[in-house]
Amino acid sequence: SDVGHALARVKRRQALGQELALEFLVLAAERRRAIASMAAIPPAAYRAALECIVTFNRADDLARITCPTLVLAAEHDRLAPPKTLARMAERIPGARYRCIAGAGHLANLEKPADFAAFLDEFLATFA
Repeated sequence: SDVGHALARVKRRQALGQELALEFLVLAAERRRAIASMAAIPPAAYRAALECIVTFNRADDLARITCPTLVLAAEHDRLAPPKTLARMAERIPGARYRCIAGAGHLANLEKPADFAAFLDEFLATFA
């Protein structure tokens, strides 16, 4: 009946609304955790880290890495873009490259299950 279909649509929309509200709350909690984590870094240490990031270039040394290496990128990371990390992985002998879909620079906070799964997959090859 039309009424039954209308009620079913309303219930689907309510469920979707609840899912979206929950996702928003999770993202807000992740954001608060990230801000708290960054706020705990002493300013001098943060400045030193930024200086290192800006001046660091060891691209020529990548081919000399001999230990097992996982290069883990995040799809929406603008600070360490997936293309850059893929090229880096290509220069490291035997490196494995993985990219976490839907994540940004803080992939371990944004997509902890995916992050852990890629790490577990990599580490399992040594068990």
